[in-house]
Amino acid sequence: MVEQVALRGKQKQKFFEEAMKGDHLLVHLDARREGVQVPPQFAGNPALTLKLSYLFQGKTTCDEHAVSAYLKFSGEYHHCVVPWSAVWGMTASDQKNHIWSEDVPREVVVQLARAKIAEVGKKLLRRGKKENSPVEAAGKEPQSGEGQKDEEQKKPRAAHLKRVK
Repeated sequence: MVEQVALRGKQKQKFFEEAMKGDHLLVHLDARREGVQVPPQFAGNPALTLKLSYLFQGKTTCDEHAVSAYLKFSGEYHHCVVPWSAVWGMTASDQKNHIWSEDVPREVVVQLARAKIAEVGKKLLRRGKKENSPVEAAGKEPQSGEGQKDEEQKKPRAAHLKRVK
């Protein structure tokens, strides 16, 4: 287990070093993990994203244990330290990204699953509305033969009302 964590740390460091050759890098991390140093208002965030670049004024370094950067938040610089164990994903400026699924916090997985379910649900609703659209239904030609009888049997019958004076 410890060996796997160390291996993932090396993978993260390698991805980081390669991606930092570009303009910038987004580091996705769990700010609640041990050793993370970020401004207090972000310390409880399981899905914090930091934008890092060697082009920024603040110094950015990395070693086999962590990334260290001086980042500006609301006009003030803060020394941020992010151990590799807290990093669960990175997105390079060329949109190449990597997610270490073993390190993604449970809350993030649940949030992503809910968003995906909602997206699929919306697509199904739109598809259902299109299929049952009165405009499309009016443009369809009636089926002949048994298909029409089957269709009639599926439809609920309208109640028959008489007007009494």
